[in-house]
Amino acid sequence: MYATLWPFNPYPRNGVSWLPDANGVRFQHSGVIFSQGPLKTAATQPAGDACAIEIYLRPVTRDDAGNFLTFSSDDNPNAVFLRQWRESLLIDKVRPARWFPPKLVEFEVDDVFRADHLVLLAVTSGPHGTAIYVDGKLAGSAGHFRIPRSELYRQIVLGNSPSNFQVWHGNIYGLAIYDDEMSASDAAAHFLEWGGASSSRSSPSNTPSNTNDASHLIARYDFRERGGDIILSEVASAPP
Repeated sequence: MYATLWPFNPYPRNGVSWLPDANGVRFQHSGVIFSQGPLKTAATQPAGDACAIEIYLRPVTRDDAGNFLTFSSDDNPNAVFLRQWRESLLIDKVRPARWFPPKLVEFEVDDVFRADHLVLLAVTSGPHGTAIYVDGKLAGSAGHFRIPRSELYRQIVLGNSPSNFQVWHGNIYGLAIYDDEMSASDAAAHFLEWGGASSSRSSPSNTPSNTNDASHLIARYDFRERGGDIILSEVASAPP
């Protein structure tokens, strides 16, 4: 017990820091960012049951294995989460069961992550299944895998798992969540807006989303604060 509890600090350092030269945050050692409350349902929502998640990030290594985005609540801490497993992207849903262990449903896309390489991930889900766009290009799809919009109205957790030690290491430059599907043309346009037009891909621009998509935004964080411990959303109803 002495060895594992040393140095007896009940408040260990949160290994998250602001990037010195861009809008974004860096996860080093053990770090976590979490929203002060759950995402809220908009007063008006589009017909159907669709949603999209967009996250712009740079992994430190291609051998990492950790959750970089989780939608969490007390009744289902790992309702939906995105995870790096070496070079692959894993998207998982957990369905709690009353008398049995929770059921895990997984969708995997290979060859997504490279060490120190910027990547824009767009996960869009609707009645016909889920599609994954990597840097504006379709990388995989699954008709049997769907993410209900209601599963996203939970607390946001970045850089770690809310229920176990699944640490991710790297930089996050932006996160956007939508209450509708994203088309292939939207994914390609967003890639250019986030900074993909730069040939070097070394310095993301964090350009705002296309105005045509603004009405479908649930939350958007571009980490422009560059200081302090609060990150605000461009959508006022989304939690800091």
